[in-house]
Amino acid sequence: MDAIYHLGPLTQKELGKKLSRSGGNITLVVDNLEKNNLAKRKKDENDRRKYRIHLTKKGKDLIVKVLPVLNKSYCR
Repeated sequence: MDAIYHLGPLTQKELGKKLSRSGGNITLVVDNLEKNNLAKRKKDENDRRKYRIHLTKKGKDLIVKVLPVLNKSYCR
C-alpha cells in the first residue's frame, strides 16, 4: 500500500519489481487488499491488457493513519 500511495497506481508487474516479490505473491497480496476494500484493480486506459492497482478511499485513509507510526519506528 505504501508503494502505491507514494508512486501512484501501478501494474502488478511494476509493483512486484518495486517490492522484489514474485508475480504469484503480488497476486495474493492484491487479492487480499481487494477483499478488504483497500485497493482496486482498474483497467489501464492506454493498454486494455493491463490492470493498475489503485488505493480505495479506505486504503488511503488507512495508510495516512499508519504512515506516521511506521516512520517513527524506522527512525529509532
